[in-house]
Amino acid sequence: MKTLRNFCLLIIIFFIANQSWSKPLPQSIKRFAKSDPLNPCDVNAIRSFKLESPGAYCPSPTADEHVFSVFGASFSTGAYVFKENTQPLLVEYNDGTIKMRFQVVNKTDATKEYTIDFIGSDKTIGNPSGGFTPASNICSGTNTTNWTFYNTFLMTITGEGSNTGQFAMVMSPQGNRHTFQIGTGANMWQANFGAGLWFDDATPISPATFNGDIQVKLVPYECCIPKICTPYLVQKSK
Repeated sequence: MKTLRNFCLLIIIFFIANQSWSKPLPQSIKRFAKSDPLNPCDVNAIRSFKLESPGAYCPSPTADEHVFSVFGASFSTGAYVFKENTQPLLVEYNDGTIKMRFQVVNKTDATKEYTIDFIGSDKTIGNPSGGFTPASNICSGTNTTNWTFYNTFLMTITGEGSNTGQFAMVMSPQGNRHTFQIGTGANMWQANFGAGLWFDDATPISPATFNGDIQVKLVPYECCIPKICTPYLVQKSK
């Protein structure tokens, strides 16, 4: 009887373990993203920003102004803008990492939504590492002296609304040899202070199946000193 009970217990343990192991990674990432809101006034933050549209493309004001775009057979391709009544944020931490999160809707169909989660590390100032190159801004040139680069990153693109079921991960290094950049002109559309990324899923042995970009203006986030609530900017240092 004891042997039978032990055998049944092993079967139950194996079933539970197998169920947890068989869950796909994207589902775990999506659950984590929803339960881990960014705190722009985190005690470990050195710079926090609200994200805004960078403005029209400087050489061609009639270009499709956007903050996110994606093109590929598995996506609802096109230009996207920030979803209304959301708080798009970017936070840099004193351990040399960064987190960014924002929600977007398609410019022509607001039922098509994506949530973008970005985690970066391997921070450098002035130039990217690992043989990467800055993405150029033809409005202001590419003076990257004071730009900040996060050369290792993981970005997830999660479909919401009528885009539900669409999911992708973008990891560095990419096929286009660019990485995430912050600085004056870094959004690649205007000479304002912003951030930008040209992304794809190419590898050394396979071509890209999708590509896109992020173009945002960065506005320092105002926090409050506890119990006094005197606004201050979370922009202590690089």
